[in-house]
Amino acid sequence: MIRPATAALLMVLCAPGASAGGSDTLYVRTEATLAQAVLAPGGIAEIRVRFTPADDIHVNADPPVAVRLDSSAAWRTEGAPVASVDTRTGFLDASLPVRQPVALDPGAARGETTLKGEVIFYYCSDTEGWCRRAVAPFALAVRVDPTAGLTRKSGR
Repeated sequence: MIRPATAALLMVLCAPGASAGGSDTLYVRTEATLAQAVLAPGGIAEIRVRFTPADDIHVNADPPVAVRLDSSAAWRTEGAPVASVDTRTGFLDASLPVRQPVALDPGAARGETTLKGEVIFYYCSDTEGWCRRAVAPFALAVRVDPTAGLTRKSGR
């Protein structure tokens, strides 16, 4: 039987993140953000994923973190995610985000759209010796604007 105090603590630890690009497990909080909130059709953006593991938990660098995009979206990944490895431990350096370049379809219509997908990663307990696979969904708002990134000359 779970005591009321334990149940309350579990509800707090398992509550979903406030960000639409965030997700929690009992042991690792993830937060996905997009470096560019406005993008031209055909443009390249960067998803940044931050991991906040609980004490005595680490995120594995091998197998590597993966980003999978919603198949119905007008997006595609550009190469593999770029992650920093802590040279002392060989695990993912949680102080730096994992970066995944993504490209927007050149035919994307002007207006608001959502970049949806999931981050797949493995984490382990340093003290108990177990490992688990986790899948963290994300949904990031993007405004498609054909003039994004263009510089304008000042008029005389």
